[in-house]
Amino acid sequence: MADITLQDALKSINAGVSENNTSDATLGNEYVELYDPTTGEAVDKQPMSRLASMMVDEMMNEDNSEQIAQAVLNWKQDKYQVFNHGTADTTFALTANCKHVWGVVSSLTLTLATPTPTTINGVTVPVVNEYYFQFDSGSTATTLNLPSTVKWNGDQIPQIAANTRYQINIEDNIATVALISLS
Repeated sequence: MADITLQDALKSINAGVSENNTSDATLGNEYVELYDPTTGEAVDKQPMSRLASMMVDEMMNEDNSEQIAQAVLNWKQDKYQVFNHGTADTTFALTANCKHVWGVVSSLTLTLATPTPTTINGVTVPVVNEYYFQFDSGSTATTLNLPSTVKWNGDQIPQIAANTRYQINIEDNIATVALISLS
């Protein structure tokens, strides 16, 4: 195999002339076939694991390791941040990758805020955007309003019951619910 740089590999992939998930007994099940951008001829094959390793090595070089560390720290802080609303903010735009907690509320009208993409050295890094919230339904069942684009796991819209704590996770507009009785 030829010795390639990460930039060469990414140029080939970004040019749309690579093939993924192609089987090769010596390279494993997934490899990228690299092409010469001027001739269009295949010049090399690299296993996906090698390209991933090259990307990590490149990202962790001295020039940008501080930026990578800061981006990871920012992501972790956002991911695990909890917002306690008490009984206020009952009409609210949920932020992605955070947990929002309400106490006993009679109604809750929520929308999904547009997530902020994660960017490292000018490259947008894909992330899963989850909207996670919790509320308590008191002696009278809470009225929950979500965007019509949100669908429930198994097409089963939950009936909100009184004296129950709900935890709801929305990912790709699919909501799942966990609940426990408070009585």
